[in-house]
Amino acid sequence: MSELRKSYVQDQVAKEIETQAKIDAGVRAEEEKLAKTKETFAPTDLLGLPAPAKEAPAKEASTLKNPLGNLTPEELGPEVHDYIQKYRAENGMPELSTYSIEDVKDAMTNVHPEGERGALDSILTAKTGYTGAEEYKPGDVINAAVEKNVATDTQGFKDFLNRTTGNADISSMSQPQLFAAFKALNDMPANETGEQIVLPQGTNAQRFKPEQYTQAVDAVKNKFEEAGKPVPLQEAVKTIQEITGLKTDRDAQSLLDTAIHNDEFVQNKQPVFRTIKPDTGEVVGTHADKKLAETDAQKNGLNVQESEEVSIAPSAKAAPRVTLPEGYDIKQTAFEEGEKPAAYAITPEGRTKPLTTVMEENDIPAKIERLQGLRRQEADKTLQNIARHETTVNRGRTELESMEARGETETESYKKAKSRQAKAEDVLYRRIEQLLNRVEEYSAPLKAKPLGKKTVTREAHTVYKNGEKAGTFPSRQAAEESILSGLNDKTLEDVVAEKKPGAFHARAKVELERRRNKPTEGKKVSEVHENIAKGEPQTQEAIEKTADLRAMLDKFGLKDVGVKIVKAIEEGAEGSYAAKLIQIAIDAEKPIRTMRHEAMHALKELGFFTPQQWSSLEKMAKNQWIDQYLGQKRTRLEDGSVVSRLEAYKRLGLSESEIIEEAIADAFGDFDASQAPSGMLSALLNKLRNFFDALGN
Repeated sequence: MSELRKSYVQDQVAKEIETQAKIDAGVRAEEEKLAKTKETFAPTDLLGLPAPAKEAPAKEASTLKNPLGNLTPEELGPEVHDYIQKYRAENGMPELSTYSIEDVKDAMTNVHPEGERGALDSILTAKTGYTGAEEYKPGDVINAAVEKNVATDTQGFKDFLNRTTGNADISSMSQPQLFAAFKALNDMPANETGEQIVLPQGTNAQRFKPEQYTQAVDAVKNKFEEAGKPVPLQEAVKTIQEITGLKTDRDAQSLLDTAIHNDEFVQNKQPVFRTIKPDTGEVVGTHADKKLAETDAQKNGLNVQESEEVSIAPSAKAAPRVTLPEGYDIKQTAFEEGEKPAAYAITPEGRTKPLTTVMEENDIPAKIERLQGLRRQEADKTLQNIARHETTVNRGRTELESMEARGETETESYKKAKSRQAKAEDVLYRRIEQLLNRVEEYSAPLKAKPLGKKTVTREAHTVYKNGEKAGTFPSRQAAEESILSGLNDKTLEDVVAEKKPGAFHARAKVELERRRNKPTEGKKVSEVHENIAKGEPQTQEAIEKTADLRAMLDKFGLKDVGVKIVKAIEEGAEGSYAAKLIQIAIDAEKPIRTMRHEAMHALKELGFFTPQQWSSLEKMAKNQWIDQYLGQKRTRLEDGSVVSRLEAYKRLGLSESEIIEEAIADAFGDFDASQAPSGMLSALLNKLRNFFDALGN
């Protein structure tokens, strides 16, 4: 046999030995893990948490939100119960009469990890009836989920595991935890819809009282109002701890997470650049602009480190804390508008098992594009493996032919080599067939399939005057503007004179300016809107521009929206929109772009967008446009300082929703008939293309 052939055979033998060794090692590791887990079943005194006093009886519970049901003090036993209650009292947590698995886990502080894990395992063993007779692996849990058609790559599935076992990481679960998860999935009712189930997110842990929640929300909102800007995450957590008495960051963060989930707050994530001392790592300063940070660092011999700063601000969906004129109130309500899919499964054509799930429809194209790119890479790798196998087959055949050429066909060596080649080809061709099937699978197009349903709601903002309903509006802004338009001149002047920061005061100034500039009684509303501001010359240029812009708005049903050319606008802006009036500065560098920007505000107020379309635009703004149009562009303030447009808007007191709307309006100021902002829904794209085509002509 040639040296090449010997080398090939030796390689194959070595690989088989190595593979078998790995299998044997894995079996031993699992056996050791099982033995170690079984040892933990005995009561442990490391934490003072013995096994439950008696076997837990079956209890009715939601199979999705609380799979195992709560544990009673009797099920825990007096020592465990007293220990948990003492821990909760010391950490400012509410007293409970029954406990979820997560409540029990909360009392385990990881001081004695092995003892704590053993105690939790013994509780799960008693609760689920685990005997240790069968060995469970993570794959068994996944298979149980697949059998019930449960999506396993969602946050809801991780939360389900945590609610069931106290552990969201399936790969690090003990045997009792794996059994508990396996049993909870098996006990779920059969899924007869054929649609994949997205399990609900959330926790069963009760870490705070309702009054603590209210105190915390008010305290963080007060911090926001005092600072006039978002509150850093750590400061928000500290504020919650101080006002509620919660001792741990975990519990304060849990309360904050609940408030965010309830739309009380939103998280703002922004890249920042810190200058740090190279020898100690001490942070010297923080900059929003990288160039400024680098200049500072170069000047003072420092290093620059990029990081992410997380801050908290009241949500646009939470009622803004605005002091309205006496007798007025705005109440936010939500109306059901129908249903939409809870999520979308991304599945290869011809298969039923999804690769992953996405929560929003407008995320589907980008997700599919990324996955298909990665699948093409995997297909290329698989083809390379096929090529290597074919090379091995051809090399063996060449060696046999060489022996034939030397006249060795009757030798024992040739007969053995031929037999080995036949076996090798049989094995390798079966592998090649499997790999070809895999390539075909990777080449299959990906499709999105709706999963489940969830209710779609529409916000409404109702104005009350002296307790009586005065009107309902689609946005907080429209509701506030309706109040301002109904005030008498004296009250409106008083509101403006208070000079409070925020958008309400800014709108009051716009309304007062509109009234002061109105013409004599008897003219049409359209004529009022078109009048040049009092004291400003009505130049021929202004008249021509106004006529052109007026025609654009009329053509597309915005006859109730006024437009006028003015000499200057507050804060040096090129345009503004308020009280159904678009103003364009006569010296605007790009008046059509400015018109598009301001028209977007009008379209939003007049219901041009469906709630779903506006939600998609808001998401795009948060992900891209706020940074692109506001964060990366600079402006000079009246005091001479140069800041980003985002920072300027924050200093003016704009709310998060108003900043989002400005970013969307900026994006559409750049709208071109041939190039729309990325992420745009096709239906909305066509609708807007027709509109903005005309604004550009």
